Amino acid sequence: MVAKDIFNRDRDLERNAKRYISKLFPEDQEDVKRFVDDLLALGYSAGRVDKHLSSLVSIRKRLNVPFEKSYS
Repeated sequence: MVAKDIFNRDRDLERNAKRYISKLFPEDQEDVKRFVDDLLALGYSAGRVDKHLSSLVSIRKRLNVPFEKSYS
C-alpha cells in the first residue's frame, strides 16, 4: 500500500526545487538537477529530496564557491 501525500510534498518539491536550484552557482545547477532526478528514481520521498536541496543551498552559502572547486 502506497501512503497518500496528505501534506502535498510533491507540489512543495516542484515549487521549492526551482527556487533552491536558482540559488546555486550556474556550474552546479545541472549537476544538482541530475542529483534530484537520481534520488527520486531511487525512491526517496519528496520531503527528503526537498531537505537535501535545502542543505545544499546552506552548504553553498558557507563555501561561497562552486561545489566542484570546493574540494580541489
